[in-house]
Amino acid sequence: MEERPSPPPFSCPHCGAVSETFRTVCPSCGRPYVRDYVDVRMHPRDSDLTGTFAYRRFWARVSLVIIVVVILLTVLMMIFF
Repeated sequence: MEERPSPPPFSCPHCGAVSETFRTVCPSCGRPYVRDYVDVRMHPRDSDLTGTFAYRRFWARVSLVIIVVVILLTVLMMIFF
């Protein structure tokens, strides 16, 4: 049984241009690639693992402190009232 050749690693969904390296914009037609992590053959994962959502550590810590304070106050109110 013959093995099928592997598909090209990166191909533009608009014009079909093939590239060996991932780029955010197609070098042929100039249109941006769509970051879709479901279909890795057409829209492969790039080395930037933040995806489309990024958060700042400061605001994550502030949110965590607020949540913990609210939980503690709720528990204290349930105990004393």
